Amino acid sequence: TGALMPHGPKSRAAGFWEKDCVHFTSAGYRELGIRIAESLRMLVERLRRELQVEKQAEVAADETAAEVPSLEAFLAAFDLQDEAEDALVAGKEAVARPWQHEAAQVLQMSR
Repeated sequence: TGALMPHGPKSRAAGFWEKDCVHFTSAGYRELGIRIAESLRMLVERLRRELQVEKQAEVAADETAAEVPSLEAFLAAFDLQDEAEDALVAGKEAVARPWQHEAAQVLQMSR
């Protein structure tokens, strides 16, 4: 309490201390409560900001994880590319299955 309500000439002149210089007056307790509340308000605001930053980081990580294709999608896209190249070498047109188009699009978007 000494840091929030020092026993100095200003606080004594403001009537915050009893004559015994040990106890607060009712005005002193009220002022101490106001000062404690202000300190706690600043602490709570800082904690809220930190929590908000943590939540934003988690959301960003989740979004990033959702955008990154799985290893299976990469391998399927490589297989699709190999089939297309083999078909071109053989002079045939490769027939892609619908899921292969989707995998290729996901891979292209993630670049």
